[in-house]
Amino acid sequence: PRCIKTKFAEKYLSKCNFHERNLIGADITTVNLKEADLIRASLENTTVRRANLSKANLPRARCVKASMTFANLNSCDLTRANLAYPSLHDADLNKANLTSAITREANFQSAKFIGTIGHKP
Repeated sequence: PRCIKTKFAEKYLSKCNFHERNLIGADITTVNLKEADLIRASLENTTVRRANLSKANLPRARCVKASMTFANLNSCDLTRANLAYPSLHDADLNKANLTSAITREANFQSAKFIGTIGHKP
């Protein structure tokens, strides 16, 4: 199933299953996706501003050019995720796992990295 350009703003979707879902261009602003399954999901050009993705599973997720400013990615699994060209300005990446993640041209300005695995700012 595809959710291209869907607006999810201010929804509670904690623990939802978006495994391998296509969320290209979706608006996930302020959505609670705590502990959600986003394994191999496509979040390309998705707006994820101020969303709560703490403890979410995003291994191999495609987040190319995603706007993730002020997002809560605390303790999130981003192993082997494609984070090329996103904005992670002021994002909380404390205790996140970025092992083997692609972070080419990522904007990590003022992002938090305490206890983060696999990335050194």
